[in-house]
Amino acid sequence: VIELITAGYIPIVVDNEHNSSAECLKRVEQITGCQIINYKIDCLDIENLRNIFKKYLIYAIINCAALKSVGESVQKPILYYKNNIGCLLNLLTV
Repeated sequence: VIELITAGYIPIVVDNEHNSSAECLKRVEQITGCQIINYKIDCLDIENLRNIFKKYLIYAIINCAALKSVGESVQKPILYYKNNIGCLLNLLTV
């Protein structure tokens, strides 16, 4: 996010905060002096994604919305498939 702001872009962050925290974005705001546009939603929620895409002119997407624990992915492969592929498909759909 810092690099995007430095390059002159206005990033729009969409994060369900499953394995992160809004505190990180507060630190980015302190570092950059810019207010971050942040939506606490899940990328599996296609209607909320659509609303964001209607509200803003989106030039590019950096998709980091993935579960990534190898051990857990072996135990819960369907959960990982639904989340990781589902989020990507929703982003491509909207």
